Amino acid sequence: MQETISRIAKNTVVTMGAEIINRILALILTIAIARYLGDLGFGQYSFIITVMMLFQVLADFGLDGLTIREVAKNIDKTEYYLRNVLALKFALGLINFVALAFIINIMNKPPIVIYSVYIAGLSIIFFSLANTFSSIFNAHERLDLKALLSILTRLIVLALTLLAIILRKNLMVLITIILISEISRTILGWKIYTRKFAPIKFELDLSLCKRLLRISVPFALIGIIALIYFKIDIVMLSLMKGDQVVGWYSAAYTLLAALLFITEAYNLAIFPALSRYAVSARELLAFSWEKSVKYLLIISLPIAVGATILADRFIILFYSTSYVSSTLALQILIWTLPWIFVNSINMRVLYASDKQKEATIVAVISMVLNILFNFILIPRYSYIGASLATILVEIINVSIYFWLVSKLLALKTDIKQILPKPLIAALVMGFAIYYLRFLNLAALIVVGAALFSTLLFIFGVLDEDDKRIIRKIVPVLIFKK
Repeated sequence: MQETISRIAKNTVVTMGAEIINRILALILTIAIARYLGDLGFGQYSFIITVMMLFQVLADFGLDGLTIREVAKNIDKTEYYLRNVLALKFALGLINFVALAFIINIMNKPPIVIYSVYIAGLSIIFFSLANTFSSIFNAHERLDLKALLSILTRLIVLALTLLAIILRKNLMVLITIILISEISRTILGWKIYTRKFAPIKFELDLSLCKRLLRISVPFALIGIIALIYFKIDIVMLSLMKGDQVVGWYSAAYTLLAALLFITEAYNLAIFPALSRYAVSARELLAFSWEKSVKYLLIISLPIAVGATILADRFIILFYSTSYVSSTLALQILIWTLPWIFVNSINMRVLYASDKQKEATIVAVISMVLNILFNFILIPRYSYIGASLATILVEIINVSIYFWLVSKLLALKTDIKQILPKPLIAALVMGFAIYYLRFLNLAALIVVGAALFSTLLFIFGVLDEDDKRIIRKIVPVLIFKK
């Protein structure tokens, strides 16, 4: 148990460290592009990236999550799975490119957007291949290798994009840089794998490919539905209200997305352990799930409160006064953060327990509700309506997932016991920040974090199990090898 906690802690630290770097680089990149292109150009850029992300999921077809699960359970068959997954993804990528090219041509978009989408379609093929190597590293709990691959690629994108901005290049050049970066990431992933693990043989097992495709369908549906759930609002905004509005909405959503690395890093680190617990240690599965819900709420609630109060200052700091319309959108969207955090661990528990089919049903319901709410609210309230639709569906979503985990896995946690104290602590912190707004942002963040941490101990939020886990984790954080 102690060894597992230490390994999860170390992997979480490595992954979070890498993701912090990646998110900072991505945020710098997005801010630079938003300032350079303006709200209309940034709206077009956001539309292209959103379409690209939607088709990336189709090209992956759920194989990344499946690869992590299967390789984690069958480490000795790593290369066997790798070569077959790579072949599958390449074929899916080609089909995906043809579909994307057809769809963008029936949309009423300017030529520069259409040509940029073609380039994005090519980058999707390499993105999918590169992610296969990242999944292998994840399954082996070598998140340091995954982090290295990710950071190097992000640096390439940032450097080339800043150069393109200096040279005053257009939108199509910015998208071409993404293609270059994904080709680089694929080559680097291949070299790291062959050097650290084993050579890759070009031998296919068609029976395995068929089985992987069949098993991956629920994973693929979850991924497709989840991305539609998170990104359909941008497509609908673009088609209903134009790309300038998309620019305002995307500016706010980018800041929210920059915070999701926290739950992504945590879940990637804990997923292999959850997969093992689901097979042979149900008590540990229940313990890990309950603690995860608690910790993710403790992290997300003060962020939501603080960002709500300081939204206007964050928007002006990161963008400019021309994006001030994004303030209200950020104040609404930031409250999806706690629910997204909790939902993420609920979904991982279901995946680890082979309950992806049931999770798919919930995801379909959420997707349909999101499309419906956006269809109703966007025409009347524009990007504010899209923000409201997002948070409404997320609240419904978290309720359904808690019920599902409780019913199917017999895992129970008393959210009424976990939520109140961290929420009260976050609200008290919020009042303090509100009355100290004359301070600069850095000082407010430090004061808020210190006050919230103090209130956690005063309110007795951390029990003996939490303190024991912290005592085991701290040496790993300080002396990790």
